[in-house]
Amino acid sequence: MHSNVIDWVQLRESIILSSERFELYNPTYWNNEANVINENLIHWNELTEKQTKQLPLSHKITVLDIGAGTGRMTLPIAKQVKHVTALEPSKILLTALRENAKKHHFQYRLY
Repeated sequence: MHSNVIDWVQLRESIILSSERFELYNPTYWNNEANVINENLIHWNELTEKQTKQLPLSHKITVLDIGAGTGRMTLPIAKQVKHVTALEPSKILLTALRENAKKHHFQYRLY
């Protein structure tokens, strides 16, 4: 029997090894960049709008956002779908995501 199960750990490792920017896969890198990223969200509005328009979003679907960062994509998507689950390994970015969710009056649960 042939299995179509993807080994995500192996896939991620192969992507990291083939990347020229290893630091992008380390939460510590994003912790150091968190404040700059969050402060510059306003400059990304046009790109965010363009990207979300390309997604097949509806109020019938749920979305899993892995590496949600400060919520640049997560929060606009949340307005258009039934539910979003956001995962973020950087504790500093996760804190910024929570603050941004509060600013935009989004409810969230912590697990």
